[in-house]
Amino acid sequence: MVVDGAPSHRWTPLAVPDNMKLLRLPPYSLELNPAERLWEELREKVFANKVFDSLGAALAQAARGRNRLDRSSAQLQPLTGWQWISESS
Repeated sequence: MVVDGAPSHRWTPLAVPDNMKLLRLPPYSLELNPAERLWEELREKVFANKVFDSLGAALAQAARGRNRLDRSSAQLQPLTGWQWISESS
């Protein structure tokens, strides 16, 4: 599992199962975090130049963007399937 520097990820008594390995990202490494790449894709392609009347409308737009990525592995692979992630297992 890839983890960033969030306090909950650095908690000393964190119990990690034997069948799991934590791969810690270096500090300030947004370019290495696949979740950041997904958010960037959503911001650029799903939320660009839009104004929402409510939080519910923004959440619905986020769900539409997520569903679009879920349906397209060809679009998702370059964003998250980096070699260093694939080789860390």
